[in-house]
Amino acid sequence: MKKLTGVIFGIIGAVSGLITIYGWIQETISGGSVLNPMIIMGIVVFVFCVVCLFLVYNRKFRYFALKYIKHYFAKPNLPYYLCKKEITYTYRSLYEMSYRKKITLTSKVDALTSFKGKFRWSKPMSLNQFKVSCLSPHNKLTLGRDTTWNTYTVEFTPAPKGSQRIIDVLIENLYDPEGETLPFCNASIVEQTDFLRIEVILEGGLKFCSFVNDVRQGKGKEFIG
Repeated sequence: MKKLTGVIFGIIGAVSGLITIYGWIQETISGGSVLNPMIIMGIVVFVFCVVCLFLVYNRKFRYFALKYIKHYFAKPNLPYYLCKKEITYTYRSLYEMSYRKKITLTSKVDALTSFKGKFRWSKPMSLNQFKVSCLSPHNKLTLGRDTTWNTYTVEFTPAPKGSQRIIDVLIENLYDPEGETLPFCNASIVEQTDFLRIEVILEGGLKFCSFVNDVRQGKGKEFIG
């Protein structure tokens, strides 16, 4: 199906390109306008087919194209968008981690007063076992549950349309000495976001390790960086 689609767009693009060239030569010889409706239509069809061919055969181009289409056209109906989202994982030891999310949002409505976020950790823990605090100016912080997610709602002074607010939330007490969980905290990224930054901080002499398995010799090597 993929090959057939590519062939169809290739044929249409080639035909439209030939028509465009023929029309341009004809108009040049006759002294007419080189941008008549037929030539413009041929150029549009040709460019469209070339883009479609890239979408069909080039995975990287398809990924970036769909990413920008979703960013600008598949926006969730939210009263704000995120100018910046900064996520920081701090590993204090092999068994203890903190998670911090600092966002800068812009209000799309008048008098925006709250922001709701969520997180999930794979180790079974009750909500009151997490230490959640808001480091930015706010009026109230409320914790809750939504199916398998833990939620937090930060209330702040009303934000006029077009103004910005900073929401800086720190989640601690992510302690796992028995290795019951994945070594990270899940978070949702569903809002329209202009800039995303993820940082990992290692404390206490921790280092990144990678394990390379040599299948041929049945041996593995560990590299510490």
